[in-house]
Amino acid sequence: TPSRVLAIDPGNQHVGVAWFQRYDDGWNCYAVAEETPWEFASSVDLWLQQGGVLDCLVVEQFTLYGDTAMTQVGQEFVVVQLIGILRYLGMRSGVPVHLQPASIQKPTQAALRVNHIKSRSRQHRAGPHAFSAELHGWYYILRTLQEQASPEAMR
Repeated sequence: TPSRVLAIDPGNQHVGVAWFQRYDDGWNCYAVAEETPWEFASSVDLWLQQGGVLDCLVVEQFTLYGDTAMTQVGQEFVVVQLIGILRYLGMRSGVPVHLQPASIQKPTQAALRVNHIKSRSRQHRAGPHAFSAELHGWYYILRTLQEQASPEAMR
């Protein structure tokens, strides 16, 4: 079971990032940020080369929907490129990459309210992509791992 998770909301211009750590009394999101895609990819590469820094990458997956497909014509699909880079870096370093749909965000917001978990990205006004990344991290922890938040996460 992982104890250090990096949750990621990949974007064309902004990548949301949320760092999670498991402590004796549960999980806490201890840092959030928004970065540019290529600087972020370079940072992840360095962290994974160091070893022991991350146990799992949780990434919002990309889905092309039929009703919006035509608006994507001519796009470079930076999000898709970044997800591919993250999957490769994870495979190369032996760190699993867990993809999740964007649809987990609304139910996870409700789960945060029910569990009295405070959003670090909202507290620090880190931006919408950071909030999305944080939601992906909490979903992974609460639903996939079925583990709890620490009391610190509720302050």
